[in-house]
Amino acid sequence: MPTAVPTPQTLQSLSSPFPLTFPIPIPTTHPDLVSTKDLHREEDLLRNPLSFRLWWSTIQNTKEVSSALQKLEGPSDLSPDVAALLGPLSSLEARKSLQRLTYLYEAALAQFPTSFKLWKSYLQTRMSFVLGKLVHKKRAGGRKKLPEMREALEDEKEDLEQWEGGLDPVVGWEEWKALIATFERALMWLPRMPRLWLLYLSIFNHPFCPPVISHTHARRTYDRALRTLPPSLHHRIWVRYLLWAETKGDVTTVSVYRRYLSVDPSITERYTAILLAPENPTPHPLEAAKLLLKLARKAARGEYTSPEGKSPYQLLCDWLEVAESYAEDVGMDVDDTDASNAAIAKAEEEEQATAASKADAKVEAASTKGSLIRFAGPPVAIGSDGNELPPYDEDEDPLNPRKLNIEHIILKDGLEIYKDQAGRLWTGLATYWIKRSEFDRAKLTFEKGLASVLTIRDFTQIFDAYAEFSESLISAMMESLAEPDEDEDEDDVKETEEELDGRMKEFEELMDRRPFLVNDVLLRRNPNDVQEWEKRVALWGENDEKVAETYTEALSTINPRRATANFHRLYVNFAKFYEEGGTTGEA
Repeated sequence: MPTAVPTPQTLQSLSSPFPLTFPIPIPTTHPDLVSTKDLHREEDLLRNPLSFRLWWSTIQNTKEVSSALQKLEGPSDLSPDVAALLGPLSSLEARKSLQRLTYLYEAALAQFPTSFKLWKSYLQTRMSFVLGKLVHKKRAGGRKKLPEMREALEDEKEDLEQWEGGLDPVVGWEEWKALIATFERALMWLPRMPRLWLLYLSIFNHPFCPPVISHTHARRTYDRALRTLPPSLHHRIWVRYLLWAETKGDVTTVSVYRRYLSVDPSITERYTAILLAPENPTPHPLEAAKLLLKLARKAARGEYTSPEGKSPYQLLCDWLEVAESYAEDVGMDVDDTDASNAAIAKAEEEEQATAASKADAKVEAASTKGSLIRFAGPPVAIGSDGNELPPYDEDEDPLNPRKLNIEHIILKDGLEIYKDQAGRLWTGLATYWIKRSEFDRAKLTFEKGLASVLTIRDFTQIFDAYAEFSESLISAMMESLAEPDEDEDEDDVKETEEELDGRMKEFEELMDRRPFLVNDVLLRRNPNDVQEWEKRVALWGENDEKVAETYTEALSTINPRRATANFHRLYVNFAKFYEEGGTTGEA
């Protein structure tokens, strides 16, 4: 686009010659279309109006002559800014050339209205005068025949047409409209030619395409192409449609992608990335989270293979990252989570009771003319292939506005399935509560995680995150005390100081508990490890009561057949503990 902004008077003077091609120029309205040198050509065309070869050679010769005349034309007297506004039509000879060629093409099409070759050449010629010079790209390797949509989108994005220059949409608005009208006439004669549709749709990718045409009319044209062309050709249209929608912003992108995903969910991951892209002014984290959760569950059941090569666990981690980053938008608060957990527990109890009562009952069925009729049991949804469909789940419906119970999903879809990744899942859940400023719930989550993991790796991951959270919380409280707000009174400051003292005490206790927590992990992994029980006894030091409890618990827990070496030493040491009067000798 030109850098200088022309005045309204300049725009009006530049726009006055347009449109050049409507009404269609003919010799009676434009005497300079046919010169005395062209009379012989016109007589031949009148004698042989049905000779396609004659029309074609005449058009090609006229193109060559017009191109030569434009090269011979002297330098333009227009300023660079004005020449940029007019683009390919900045010279007088170029405007005359467009009118001559339009006259010949229109006359030829009157004789051969269904000629694809003629229409394509005519449209490309007019596009060169309005859109500018087409930049041809060199493509390495051959094109795949009907590739997957993900690959097709990447390939097509690299191959999208690019133009140098072009007619300004304000100055040449009438000429842009005339070009669109010509395409509409072409598609009236050849509605099932996909190459004409693709040529038409390429206009909407031009940076100078007027906004009205590039959005409203473009979307209608894409929809018309899908309605007109057979389903076997829809793939080529959808590739362009999706790429075009990605450039048009929130509402258009979402509506077009939703429509396509209802037929082919293979590019759901691409869609979720678009929904959460930084350049997206209005992200849709809840929709993205539900789509990712659905993919993770389908992948875990073996019903989905990620085009990106992601495992079911990686898809679940993608969902968890969305929940962490958009905690307020995606998940429920504490009260709603507790209510949801209670409702889920009640539903599970009722389901178990129902299953137990009907354990011996069988669903009766009768055969009528070879078809099976269901007489008992709840209704079941059947798909078009005759297989049972999974029940409707609000958590997997991207259009349902209900937020997610993050806690239940992590326990059910994460910890119950991916037991070796407990550290990441517990810290993710705690991070979710931290992002919602529910610090007590986050602390409870950390504690549950430490009390349930079975590996040192998971324990270290949770403990480090727990310690970092405690330190950051203490630092924030200390900063608030150092720089108190003017609205805070003495009672608020005192309350903050008391809370800070409590947090610091909890942090110190957490550090002191670390050896015991590590020992708990190792004993949960192998409760028959004699050496770990001895270490636990040593950790209690001179606390005789805890030492006695630990020895008693160890002897009642260890299975003698599975105990590690020196199991007898527990009995010996326990006896010495009483014989010597405890660890201090005073008991």
